[in-house]
Amino acid sequence: MKYWIEVSDGWSWDLLLKGKRGLYAPNKKRYATMFKGIDRGDIVIHYLITQMTKDKEKKSSIIGLSRVKSKAYVRENQIIVDLEKITELPKPIKFNVFSKFLEKYSIAMQKLIKVGMQRYLTEISQKDFEEIFKQSSG
Repeated sequence: MKYWIEVSDGWSWDLLLKGKRGLYAPNKKRYATMFKGIDRGDIVIHYLITQMTKDKEKKSSIIGLSRVKSKAYVRENQIIVDLEKITELPKPIKFNVFSKFLEKYSIAMQKLIKVGMQRYLTEISQKDFEEIFKQSSG
């Protein structure tokens, strides 16, 4: 099992909660490379940027988790990964909370934080996953 962070906007998250989308991107080499390692059973952390996110508390925050239901496939010139068990966190984890502990994360997670979460999909380590939730809880 692997862990991923998906960075998107509030509009996309709302569609995901309604079961109307999973992970998706244009069928381009750049995105195909990102999606290549995703497999059934992987865990996705959902992070919302400020754009198109109406709820102020959810902006620049980790707001949910899901499990990967399918490998990546192409339909209508889109790369798609189906998700299941979508769970919204009771309290979003703000960027300024989990990013304070940069030295505790893997190089991939450090790079993502340093660019302000400006990459659509990034694989992170299990330790990163655990650290995010550990730091946010105490």
